[in-house]
Amino acid sequence: MRNMIACVALMSFPLSIDGINVNPVEKGERVDIPDDLFDGLKEAGYIERAQPGDENKSLGGPPANTGGGEDRDALVERAAELGLKHNVNLGVPKLTALIADEEARLAAEANTGGGEDGDKG
Repeated sequence: MRNMIACVALMSFPLSIDGINVNPVEKGERVDIPDDLFDGLKEAGYIERAQPGDENKSLGGPPANTGGGEDRDALVERAAELGLKHNVNLGVPKLTALIADEEARLAAEANTGGGEDGDKG
C-alpha cells in the first residue's frame, strides 16, 4: 500500500491516484496525496503539506475528533446501493453530495414518471 501525505490544494486540478479514475480537487481542499506523487505536485505549485493536526481532515479520512469513519462507511454503502461508481478516496462531503445529487435525480425522474425514454405511459 502506498503512503499518503495529507495536503492542501493550492489550485484546482484533476487527480488520478490509481491511474484510471480522475477526481477533481478544488482549491483549498484537503486531500491525501500518494508519496510518489507529492514532490512533483508540490514543485508544480498544486499542493502544500497540510499543517500538523489537519491529517484527519484530509480526503478519505474521518473528520477530526469524530467517529466519521462509521459515517463514511454508511455513505459508501449507500452509494453502492444507488449503483454509483466512486473513487475510494472521496471524503464524507463529496460522498454526501454525490449521493444527494443521485437521490434528487431519481426523485425528479419518479415525479415526472420518466423511464429511460421519459414517456409517462
